Amino acid sequence: MYGMSEIVESTADTTIEEVLQDFVNVLPPSWQYPDVTCACIVLDEREYTTSNYRLSPWQQSADLVVHGEDAERAARATVAYVGARPSAPLTALFAGCNEAIRKTRGVAMGIVVIDEEAGTLTHTGVGNTRAVVVEDKTTHLGSTAGIVGAGYGRLAPEAVPFMADDLGVMVTDGIKQRFDFADFAEMGGTDVQRLAEKILQDWGKETAAAAVLVFKKTVK
Repeated sequence: MYGMSEIVESTADTTIEEVLQDFVNVLPPSWQYPDVTCACIVLDEREYTTSNYRLSPWQQSADLVVHGEDAERAARATVAYVGARPSAPLTALFAGCNEAIRKTRGVAMGIVVIDEEAGTLTHTGVGNTRAVVVEDKTTHLGSTAGIVGAGYGRLAPEAVPFMADDLGVMVTDGIKQRFDFADFAEMGGTDVQRLAEKILQDWGKETAAAAVLVFKKTVK
């Protein structure tokens, strides 16, 4: 999995075909006997194989579904659960959602709570989601490993100042890790929708779906 993560992080100018071939090539070293292991990925009836690939009675196989109806079903169940509990503490909200959607494929989830009176933003995330607050400096807020609906590690909500004209950005792993959010601080006066579209356009990966949410605290 680490090797696959490195491949995904270096896909700036790489086609999906090249990524799948790279995935296949890193699979055999993950098995107990890599010297006698071969691998094949089939996508849309096209095969991507290691150089030593051949059919064998000794094999393991699995269908992989990245997006589609199962993902939509999990997302809708999550939105319904969270939306019905707007005042629940974050840790309780994640724990309850984790149980409520166990019969789905699960989701990666990030939530922020903004306290306008205290001037703070509190973030909690599970899975490959990230949040950033852009002010005079850029503050990165991490997520806990796991999947909501299948279990996750210890939650660690993070609270940071969130003042007038500060920007908040939430993204999924379809946005490159090397993205420097500070690049967009100078665009603070720009419409947040335009900012989100620019982040997606400039830093979105061609090989992965991505979601971007940009929000700004304004002076009333």
